[in-house]
Amino acid sequence: MLLVIKPNRCLQYSFLDARGLGALETLRLEEAHQAVAAGDLLDADWRPPKGTDGTPHESSQDVVVRMRQALSITETQYFGEDVLFVSPDSDCLSVLQAAVLGVDLRNHRRFAFRPGEVRPLLLSTEAFDASPLSFSCPDPPRCTRAAS
Repeated sequence: MLLVIKPNRCLQYSFLDARGLGALETLRLEEAHQAVAAGDLLDADWRPPKGTDGTPHESSQDVVVRMRQALSITETQYFGEDVLFVSPDSDCLSVLQAAVLGVDLRNHRRFAFRPGEVRPLLLSTEAFDASPLSFSCPDPPRCTRAAS
């Protein structure tokens, strides 16, 4: 069943904007995506370098916060209805999917979307384990162990 949005409904969510790439906005798209992918593997709190023009530079954790806000608003406004999120880049949706499943955000690209791809949000069948995780760091604070 396709939900037809009524005219009095809000169609715009700034929470679904493309991930802010900061200074990487000046690079070719493929170069910027490669740099972000490499940084994301290091740490979910990794941010692209800050730009000089005020362009946002967001970590995967920042994107999770935005997507939680989008879900909260959507759940309130459209409770009980099917909803389609459309995002201008894959990161918003792949980060959301990783967070919902409780997957380490450094691995969110496992859930990357191809342009125009539509798929349901998968829900976890297991309880989320929120206990802190740790790993050894031979050279603090330069821990660069990629997620496994």
